[in-house]
Parts: sequence; structure tokens; C-alpha cells
Amino acid sequence: MESGGILVNAGCGILNLSKKMQKNSGTFTNAGVINNTFIGSHSITGNIVNTGLIVNYNGSLDLTKITNNEIVLIPRSTYPGGTISPFYHGAPPYSTTLQNNSLYAVGTSTVIGTFTPGTNSLKDVSGYGEGNFNYEAKFTLNGCPLYFTKIPITLDNDLNPDSDGDGVPDNEDNCPSISNPNQLDTDNDGMGNACDTDDDNDGVPDVSDNCPLISNTNQLDSDNDGLGNDCDNDDDNDGVPDASDNCPLVSNTNQLDTDNDGMGNACDADDDNDGIPDTQDNCPLNSNANQLDTDSDGIGNVCDNDDDNDGVPDVSDNCPLTANADQGDIDGDGMGNACDTDDDNDGVPDVSDNCPLTPNSGQADTDGDGIGDACEDDTDGDGINDNADNCPSISNPDQTDTDGDGMGNACDADDDNDGIPDTQDNCPTIPNPGQTDTDGDGIGNACDDDVDNDGIPNNQDNCPTIFNPAQIDTDGDGKGDDCDNDDDNDGIPDEVDNCPLTFNTFQVDTDNDGIGDACDTDDDNDGFPDNVDNCPFTFNPDQADANGDGIGDACADDIDGDGIPNVLDNCPNIYNTDQLDSDGDGMGDACDNDDDGDGISDTSDNCPLVYNPDQLDTDSDGIGNICDNDDDNDGVGDDTDNCSFIPNADQSDADGDGQGDVCDDDDDNDGVPDISDNCPFTPNPDQLDTDGDGIGDVCANDIDGDGIKNSDDNCPLDYNPGQLDTDNDGIGNVCDADDDGDGVEDVVDNCPLDFNPDQIDSNGNGIGDVCDGTSAVDDILQSIKVYPNPANDHLKLVKGGSEIKAWFIYDVYNRCLVFDKNVKGNEDVTISLMSCNSGVHIIRIELANGSTLIRRFTVIK
Repeated sequence: MESGGILVNAGCGILNLSKKMQKNSGTFTNAGVINNTFIGSHSITGNIVNTGLIVNYNGSLDLTKITNNEIVLIPRSTYPGGTISPFYHGAPPYSTTLQNNSLYAVGTSTVIGTFTPGTNSLKDVSGYGEGNFNYEAKFTLNGCPLYFTKIPITLDNDLNPDSDGDGVPDNEDNCPSISNPNQLDTDNDGMGNACDTDDDNDGVPDVSDNCPLISNTNQLDSDNDGLGNDCDNDDDNDGVPDASDNCPLVSNTNQLDTDNDGMGNACDADDDNDGIPDTQDNCPLNSNANQLDTDSDGIGNVCDNDDDNDGVPDVSDNCPLTANADQGDIDGDGMGNACDTDDDNDGVPDVSDNCPLTPNSGQADTDGDGIGDACEDDTDGDGINDNADNCPSISNPDQTDTDGDGMGNACDADDDNDGIPDTQDNCPTIPNPGQTDTDGDGIGNACDDDVDNDGIPNNQDNCPTIFNPAQIDTDGDGKGDDCDNDDDNDGIPDEVDNCPLTFNTFQVDTDNDGIGDACDTDDDNDGFPDNVDNCPFTFNPDQADANGDGIGDACADDIDGDGIPNVLDNCPNIYNTDQLDSDGDGMGDACDNDDDGDGISDTSDNCPLVYNPDQLDTDSDGIGNICDNDDDNDGVGDDTDNCSFIPNADQSDADGDGQGDVCDDDDDNDGVPDISDNCPFTPNPDQLDTDGDGIGDVCANDIDGDGIKNSDDNCPLDYNPGQLDTDNDGIGNVCDADDDGDGVEDVVDNCPLDFNPDQIDSNGNGIGDVCDGTSAVDDILQSIKVYPNPANDHLKLVKGGSEIKAWFIYDVYNRCLVFDKNVKGNEDVTISLMSCNSGVHIIRIELANGSTLIRRFTVIK
């Protein structure tokens, strides 16, 4: 249609086109139907007003060139069973309608597509597989007759998305975002387990559900094993499956079921099925409905092995239901007397038998005393036959015999057999031939609980044999003064103690009146009490005091009378003519309680005459070291002891330095203290310990700690458990300067592990031909540099513009020590050699182009 023209398709017209639609200008209005089967692109630069239906089968139509467009149908695609949206192109609302909102198989009434106007979408319901199909549509537009048209639709499985890649299309996938090819959906809620937080739909989230795949709202878990009963095949965790467990909810590994009722004892309220609950049953495992319990011990007869509780098992008890521990059976009929109505088996019941224990069927009783003649052998009638009675003429059923002389007390004139007749014996039942009776109360001491009759029981009396109700004990030693021969505990017996109740070891008695000064109120016996006497230790009844200084003239210059004037006397009040003063403190030893002045009183000082405030006593023998000639008590005098403070009777001295080993902190005298010396008894000042096992080489039998004895090790100073020796020269590689034995030392050998004395290297790459598996390298490989060589703590890898993928460093044992499998960037690489020991190493460099470069270098530490 050229410019200026006006073309109108109206009046229910149908315009069928098979050519390209080309419009340059003007106006074209379609109010009917246009069917175009042209394949290609249409050319529209003007304006098309569409109020009808345009069906464009195969062409490419620019919809922006169409205004007021009603419905435009173009070929569409989806996957089998998929949805096309939008199905119509155009601008709603549409006045053209699709009959029954359905598409049909051509020429039939079979619906193969359903249209939803609200969403402008078409759902494929054809059931077809992949392919190109025509769907028939029946349209009504602008009051025109029903119009049939075919719409090409392609069904392609590739259009069906599978977001999680599990092989199940999203439209069918119950977890479209989570891969779950098995589509397991335990609770059939349409949400697969893989994305369902409650797989069994019991209201308990899977993360806390003890049976996540079995609905169990109550979460019962009898054995607390974290697995709910509903999914636990052993609810009580006793090792017996629930299906065969006779107590599935109560642990009972042994499955004991006493009454065989199918319910194990552990959960059976009546284990023996006798109708009595176990909690009340006196024989819970033995049926006994009557609950008979003869001895009332709480254990029923049927399960009690001693029904009468007499200590005799029922199986051997001759009266199992009557207690008779003695099992007496006079007539030997197997029935004990206790339950035998005729003990003597004479035919006369015991209740009427005048000799129930002696057979006498005639019951003769000559004396008519009710005791038959046959058993009249108990003269005193005490129940003990005369032949067994220790007092046959005197009734004594208890048969007491204190002295065990065979004569009972009842008829024994001396019950305790001490030679004193009971009528005169003050302790008739306790032997005491001496008849001692301290308090004269008629009860002998042997049986008197208060021997001295002072009112204090013997076990509490501090003088049990001496009357002393006051219990005075001056020195508090537990022995009362009345029976204590040293009441003041000063070491002086009371009978010679001049102050028996006052502690005074020295017994000083100035006036010699027999009363010691310690308890004498007038020590000089001059008639003046000491507390007012101006010379308490010197007789001066006149109390003359010419100078009025309060000191009587009689004692002014020598109070203690030892011949030393008071002003010169170092103990003016104590007689000490020798004036001994060990510590030189001006106080004589006689009156000094610390003679050596070390601050320790003489009574507790372990060296009272030698100054030693620390009281050091190494051997704890009570004699301080300073005055002990064998401080460590090892039998060796201190003057010859090489460890005078530590016992060492053997005087061992490994280094001969005069100091014994036990006190020498360097026994081998190598300058290294024993506490840190790895060979404390063998000199090794260098402390060399090749294998680092804490034992120095000089005293170790495996210096390098590689598990090989020094005598067998081909490198005794270098760790080499493998004992690799390439040239078999008896020297292991780790310590061999020429591993391959070709005469070229490893540090310069271009094939250190292969014999090549000629060192031929055709490609000049530093690796000899005999061990170089590569051919001549190109310029790129030659640009890669490795330095320094020898190296110490690092190695520089210069890439030289090459793209390096990875590098690996090996030692001579082919152990990979350092590597980088993912080298990035073009920068040179600095490699740390901290994990490499001294020796020859190889670096293998892998390039991105597939080439491999090997360089040898030496590490020197």
C-alpha cells in the first residue's frame, strides 16, 4: 500500500495474504480478519489500526506499528503440558471472544488447549509429545459469523525449566529449587522432603522431630535415645526388637517372663499370675494366692527356703513349719519333737505322757508324782537329767558353773574356785584369793567398781586405789596427787622434793630449812617474809640498810653468795662461781635461758651452747647441724663427707671433683647443669643431640633417632630410617657427598642420583642427559630463572614472561616439601625454604602450555 491510500477491511471481511505485508504510508484499518501465511519479516512504516483479528502464521510482525490492536495471534511455543502467557498480543479489553475459551484438535471437538482470559494464558492439555502442531480456534468478532483459524504451536521439552537440575521439570518437581530426583514426599503434602521442614506433617519441625518421617505429635521416646517410639524398633533400648520384646517400653534384656503370659516381669504387675500384685505379693515370682507365711518374715512359704525361720533349710528341717533349731528328734522318726505329738513314739500323746521323752507305753508311776518310772532320772526336777545335771540334787535349770569345775554354782561352795568359800568370799564369782578390799566395804577390789570408795568410779578415778574424792592433780598429768610421787612433775620425787607442789627442778633452798625457795615465803629464815625482806636470800633479822637503797647491807655486794660481787656477778641471784657465759651476753649460763643467744630457749634448742637461730637439723636427729659432726647421718663424718648435707654413704663422685654426685649439680663436670644435661654422667659440653630425643649423642645408641642403631646405621648422625644408599658404598645418601658414586659431588652433579661422570647436558638446562627426560627447551623455558644457588632461607622464581601454572620442591628422597598448585599473576615468586634441610633439592615447574621445567639447587643452612 503506497502513500495516500486508505484501505479498510470491514464488514466481517477476511483478507488472506501469502505475501509480505508492506505499507509505506496511509492508513490501513482492519475490522475483520487477516490471515497471513508469509514467511519472513513484514515492512510497515505507516499505521495499521486493528479492531479485528490478525493471524500471522510465520512472519515477523512489529507490534509497535499497530494501534488500537484487538487480537494478534502469532506462532507460540511451550513444553508439553506447559502454559503460554501471554497468548494474545494486542491491547485489552478484547471484544473478540474465543468460543468456550478452548482450542481444539483441527476438525474435532477435542479440547487440547484451555485459555484463561484473566491471565491471558493458554495451558496445553493435548497430551502431545514434542513437535509442531496446529491448534484450531473458534472466534466471534464484531457480530460476525464464527471464524475458524489454525494457530501453530511448538511443544519442546527444552522449554520446560529444571531450576535445581535434578532431572525433574519445575512444573512436576515437588522441590523445584532443591535437587531431589527421587521426589520423596513422605506426608504427600505436595512438598518434597528435601524442602519440607516437616516431612511427616505432625506439626513438629524435622530439626527437632525424633521421628521426622513418621507422624508422632507426642514425640514419645521411652529410652531417651533421641529416636521416637514410633520409628524406634527398640523403644526401651534393651537390645530386643519391639516386635519380639515382651516389655517393649521397659528395658529387660533377659526377657524374663515367670508366668509365661507374654508380658515380661519388668512390666508385669503380677509376675507369677496368682492374682496378687507384685508390690503386695510375698512371693512375686511363685504363684501363691493364699500368701501363706508361717514365720511372718514377709517371704511366703512357697518361696521361703526356711518356712519356720529356725535357721534350718526346709529341705533338711524335720519340722519345716515349726521352729526347732536344735532339730531334736527323740524317737528318730524323722519328725522333730517340736512338731511330733508323740516324741518318744510310745503310742501315748505327749500331752498326756508322764514320760514324753522316754518310751513307756504302760505309763507306770510308782511314786505317783506324775513322772513315770521310766524317766524318773531328774532328782531335783529342774529338767536336767541327773547324768547331765551339774547339781543333780539342787534345782538349777540354768546349770551355771562360773569356775567350770563341773559343779554348778547352786551346789558349789567356792563358785570362783579361788580357795575362799563363797560364804566368806568378798567376790564369790571372781577369783581373788588375796581378798583385797582397799576401802573395806566388804566388796573385794576384783569386783568393786570403786575400789577406794571415794565416790569416783575406778575408770574415772585418777587414783583408783587411794581415797581422793577431790581428784586434785597439781601437774595435770592424769595421776592424782594422792597417788603421784611427783605432784609438780619437776623430776624430783615428792618424798625428797623441797617444794612437792611447786615446780623447782634445781631445789634451791637458801636457808636450808628443807623448804625450797620456790615455795618458801621466807627463803633466808630470818623471820621476814620474802616480799618485805630487803635481803630475801641472806639472813638479816635486823634488816639493816645503811644506804637506804632497799637492799639490806647483808646482801648488798653478793646476793647469791657465790663469792662474786653482785656488780661483777653475771648471775647475781644464782650461785655460779664459774661465771660461764657461752654467748657473751653478760648473763651467765646459770641464769640465762638462751645460753648461745640465738633466740631459741635452751630447753628447745638443738644446739644450746652453739649459736644457730635457724635450728637446721638436716638428718632430724635432734642435734643441730652446727654441733652435729654428721649432719646427714649417713655414717660419714662431715669433715670427710663429700655431700655433708645429703646422705650418700657410697660417696660416689663421677667427675672426681670432690663433690658427691647427690649434691653436685654437674656430675660430669662438663659445664652443663645436670637438670638440663642430656648426658649428665658423660662429659659433653656441646650437648650434641642429633635426633633431638633429649639423649645426647655421646650416651645414645641411636644418635640420629631414626630407629637404626649407630653400629648398623649408614648415616649414624643423620636421620635416614630408609637407609637409602644409591651407590651401595655403605654410606647413606643423606650423608654421602657423592650419592651416585660417579666421582662428582652432589652439590655440583647435574644428576646426583644417576652415575654420569661425563656430566653430559645436551640441552644446557643444568640437568644431565641421563636423568633429564625432556628434550631441548625453547626460548620461553630458557627465560625462567631460579636463584640464588646455593640458597639459604628463600628461593626466587623469575617467570620471565612465562605463564606458570604450578611448582613443586623435592628433596633427594623425592619428598615434596613445598608447593603451589595454583600460581596466579605474572609477578615473580619468592619461596620460603624454612621446611628444607641442607642438601640438594629439585624444583619442578609446570607451565600453562603443558611444558615442564626442572631445576636443581642446593640448600645450605
